[in-house]
Formats: sequence, C-alpha cells, structure tokens
Amino acid sequence: MQDSFLHFSAHDFLECDEFLAWQRQPERLALATAWANWLAAHPEKMPEIEEAKKLLTQLQPTSIGEAAIDIDSLWSQIDTQISEEEPVSRGSIIRLWPRLAIAASVALLLGFYFLIPKSTTLRIQPQEHLALSLPDNSQVFVHADSKISFDKKGFAQDRAVKLWGEAFFTVESGNAFQVITPLGKVEVLGTEFTVFQRGDSFEVDCQEGSVRVLSDGQSPIILSAGQTAQLIESRLVRNTSENRYERQGWQYTYEKEPLSNIFMEMERHFAVTVEYPEELKDLHSGVVNMEDLQTALEDLAYSYSFTYSILGEKVTIRMQ
Repeated sequence: MQDSFLHFSAHDFLECDEFLAWQRQPERLALATAWANWLAAHPEKMPEIEEAKKLLTQLQPTSIGEAAIDIDSLWSQIDTQISEEEPVSRGSIIRLWPRLAIAASVALLLGFYFLIPKSTTLRIQPQEHLALSLPDNSQVFVHADSKISFDKKGFAQDRAVKLWGEAFFTVESGNAFQVITPLGKVEVLGTEFTVFQRGDSFEVDCQEGSVRVLSDGQSPIILSAGQTAQLIESRLVRNTSENRYERQGWQYTYEKEPLSNIFMEMERHFAVTVEYPEELKDLHSGVVNMEDLQTALEDLAYSYSFTYSILGEKVTIRMQ
C-alpha cells in the first residue's frame, strides 16, 4: 500500500481507486488481504476508513441485487397498461403481444432477482487475513485458512454469520448476533470475542461484554470478559484465562499453550510444514508475532533454546 495513505482523510479515500476497488469488489481476496495487512500495521487510520465507507454507502445507488422489488406494484402496472388498451370489438384480432411482452419482462426481472445469491461466502487462504465490515458495521478479522458466510441482504433482520476456522469479532449493538460453527454457536448483543473451530476443537474467548455459548447436548454457558469456553471431550467447559488474541490479529498472546499447537498455527498461517523434536513439549505463555514466519520463529527460538532452518515450505527445528 502507498505511504501517502497515511495522510489521507476520509474524503481522500473516496477519490482513491484502490479504496473504491476494495469496497466494490470484496470478493477479491488479494486486494482485501492487502488492505487488512495495511490496517493491521496502521490501526490509527481505521476512523478515516470507516468514515469513508459510510460516505460511500450514502453516495452509491442501490444495486438491483439489494433493491426491494415491489412485486404487487409490478403486476398492478401490467393490469393498468392492459386496461388502457382499446376495447376488443367483435370480429377484431386480439393482440396478445403487448400483454405477453410486459409479463415476460416482469417474469425475467423477478427470475433474475430470485436467482441472485442471497449469501456472501469468503474463503481465506493460508498466509492471508481479511478485515471485513459486515452490513451492520460490525467488524470481523478473519484468520488464515478460514471461511465465513452471511446473508448480506437480510442481515439487518437476522444477524447470523457462519464460520469455519477462526475469526475475531467486534459487534455493533442491536438485535441478537450469532456466530454458527459446525461444533457450536455463539450469541451476543454487542461485544468483542474470538471464535475458534477447527476439526474437533471449539473455543470461544470473550474480550468485552458477555456472550452465550451453545453446543449440541450441552447446557449453555454465559461468558464475561476474560473468560473462555472450550469443548473438551464433548463437554463444554468454562475457563478463566488471559485473552488469547490481541485485537489487531497479528499479535497472539498465549497462556500455557503447548508449543505443538503454536507450530500448527504457523503451518496454517504460512502454508508450511513444521518438523520439531518430540521432547519439545513446553507450554508457552507470552506473545508471538505472526506477521511473518521468521519473526514468529525468532519469538520462540530464544526462549526454548532451539535453532531452525527454512527450506521452501519446510521448517526444521533442532534443539541446541
């Protein structure tokens, strides 16, 4: 991203082709990732970005995919046009073409409307992250190797997000907000929290406010700030621990986390294979910077006295 962006106001971003392309084509993951990385490095520009988004929403016309089509009104117009045609006298030819043309046009429009995909699905590849603004202005930071899906058109009435993987949420106040995963569901009204679901693992970490966590066959758990719920051997368990993730997404704060889990996180983030000695079974408490692979490894190598080598997509760790 350009250094000049650091001096941009909201109105400057509205005149920026790169910003407009990002907002109008959110499915372009490379572009979205570039902006997510830039915002992670320059969080002080988030207010200008959010203001520019709001201004853009006010300025741009509603697209056909988002327009509320009044079906009854359309058919009423057909009836009006037909009734205004000259009466058919005995023996005259009945002209069906105008009626068929109007009806066919409406049918085509309605068909197009109902064929428009009602959900937006974004898949985040390894080594990518995505900062996303939902239709209600709630913010999501989606981690690498994850997928998120939501109904853009009906989001105001049903604030529900489907998640496969991991994401950090900052939820705007309003009606109930749900995050649905294959292993459990999180319900909130307005808060900050992280949801993690991979394989048989399911974890919810509440940073602010409170959240309600549900999983099949389990009693719901209400979490307050600083509490975590985990699915352990098919049981939903509440823990009190340090928050697992910092807000910006790159700084991971761990509390007694097995190094093996951190290496698995690196594999997802950087699309590599990490080989390490079996005796490296320490539990890590502290911060790991996941912005790039070498920095993440350096954060751990000194503390646990190991060396490492990176060859292509393979990382080899050896004890000193």
